Amino acid sequence: MDNIVIEIGDYPNWQSILDGFNYAVETEITKVEIASVQARTLDGSGFLELHEPPASYRAGKAATESENPVELAESLKNIVRDVAANLLAEEGVGSHELGYLYGILIDHVSKRMLGGKTLSAAAIEELRHALNRRHRMAANFKNTPGLVSSIVKYKKEAQYANQ
Repeated sequence: MDNIVIEIGDYPNWQSILDGFNYAVETEITKVEIASVQARTLDGSGFLELHEPPASYRAGKAATESENPVELAESLKNIVRDVAANLLAEEGVGSHELGYLYGILIDHVSKRMLGGKTLSAAAIEELRHALNRRHRMAANFKNTPGLVSSIVKYKKEAQYANQ
């Protein structure tokens, strides 16, 4: 059995790493609809059967298709919180840092995916883009082992008394 060693980095300059993450969209599939499913019998008769599509693929509105910016922003906040919790757990950092990492991720989403706007000021298309890029965001952090623990270790100093 081979010994696999994962190098965990230490990133005192973690903000510059976050600023370097790319969220440009080359091709984005936003919706898949299946009208029917064709099945060919295996008995050699050559007959085709038509079946209804699976319920999860029938036409309907996905969460990112909402026309309500408040719903999209709430969905994005919940997703970012879940990503933060998963990243902390994967790096073995306590959940007591969830609020801090959530704030860092929300700032990151605002800067890199919403053009510097807050969730409440972002346009519907910007919110949809951020929702569709959530997997890329999680992958960026996971592909840089030690980044989350470095964010916690090298916390930014609060600029205001209420932070």
